[in-house]
Amino acid sequence: MTSTYTLDIPDHQIIQARIDPNELKFDENAQRTLNKLRARKIADNLIPTALGTILVSERSDGSMYVIDGMHRAYACQLAAKDGVKGAASIFAEIHKGLTLQHEASLFIIKNRESAKVSPLDEYKVGKTAGHALYLDTERVITAHGLRMGNKSSNQIRGVKGVVRIVELYGPDILDQALTIAEAAWKRTPETWDSIILTGLAMVLHKHSDVVKPADLAIKLGRGSEAYHWLGKIRTAATGGGAHGDGTGGRNAAAYNIFVNEWDRGRKLNRIKPKTD
Repeated sequence: MTSTYTLDIPDHQIIQARIDPNELKFDENAQRTLNKLRARKIADNLIPTALGTILVSERSDGSMYVIDGMHRAYACQLAAKDGVKGAASIFAEIHKGLTLQHEASLFIIKNRESAKVSPLDEYKVGKTAGHALYLDTERVITAHGLRMGNKSSNQIRGVKGVVRIVELYGPDILDQALTIAEAAWKRTPETWDSIILTGLAMVLHKHSDVVKPADLAIKLGRGSEAYHWLGKIRTAATGGGAHGDGTGGRNAAAYNIFVNEWDRGRKLNRIKPKTD
């Protein structure tokens, strides 16, 4: 399935030059959170010739903000204060004429395939970029009194999985999945697990002509608490421990289990699992 959500950055001037790291600033709205301890460790073992190239945005007022390479840049600032030879300059690819939203988009593009950015950081930056995928997701979860984060009764666990629901099936499906989950299991940490939500989203997407969300919520709520369903899903995904438990396997297991629960005891409006 092809996503309708894409990132866009306009054509702009790009130059390469050595710059003083002390001229650099950091805007955490457009990238990850600065880990000063990590930067300190880099500074303590700094090898200037191995720093590579950082990405910098030169804003309209002439200020220079790091897009990618924050920890290397901050480490150079620290090392320069310590008198480390070679730390007084760093090679940069400088992008001119970008807005804050463009900076955030460029950060995501540069880091998405490198696996260096946490899903929560990418989500935060995606919102700053004004990217519709993240804004649509945020709009839905906010309407349900939720936010992205760790495991709790008011936070969604599994940022990447929930964003993927919107990317594949649209914000309305996420909205329905959240509604079903809360109606079935109330507000518990397990209610908002992305495995459960993805299984529900797949059922809704593939069987919208048959499945009534309110009826599905009643059936699931009668069966077990949310944490019991998670246990069943993980057991099914691993074949009782006989094989791996990847995300795709857990999502497929959740879908199949919820389909079977919908069909259980039902003579009419039964559905068959679909693999597409």
